[in-house]
Amino acid sequence: TGDWSSDVCSSDLSSDLTRILDQLSNGLPERFQPKLDEVRQGLPLLFRTDYPMVINHDDLLEMNIHVDEGTGGITGIVDWADAKIAPFGTSLGGLEAILGVQTSSRWLFHPDHNYLRTQFWNTFYEVIGYLSDDDRRAIEVGRIFGLFRTYGFDRRPEKDNAAPLEEEDQEFVCLEALCLR
Repeated sequence: TGDWSSDVCSSDLSSDLTRILDQLSNGLPERFQPKLDEVRQGLPLLFRTDYPMVINHDDLLEMNIHVDEGTGGITGIVDWADAKIAPFGTSLGGLEAILGVQTSSRWLFHPDHNYLRTQFWNTFYEVIGYLSDDDRRAIEVGRIFGLFRTYGFDRRPEKDNAAPLEEEDQEFVCLEALCLR
């Protein structure tokens, strides 16, 4: 795999992810702190020299994934406008959003979401082949970080005046359902 970033860029990106976690830790209710601490402790796994920095789709949701209705195969992924180079896995949280739907007051998972999630991960690891425990842990840390980054703020955390969600925000149901699962 090619190295897409210099040590300086990797250090800057690590600082950005830490800043995002700090904002969330300072703004979200106490029940989120153990999961945020888990991500914070795993963050160094995402910045190992042998862990890939890749182009991440920043809005990997069902409306941006085109599927062949006959075969079920993916035919394309669109809306790469906000793509960014980041550690592998930080966009995999989109899987969770595909497995449910938000109503005005709660998050509802598909009745077979556990089966579908298991099928995804089994297929993923079968196709990828052998991965070390550190790599598997890094993918999970990246996925959870991506969920917090996507669902934990009132707008993307890179935008001016972005703030962690408050419990009365309608999107809070997504954050709770996806990050505390």
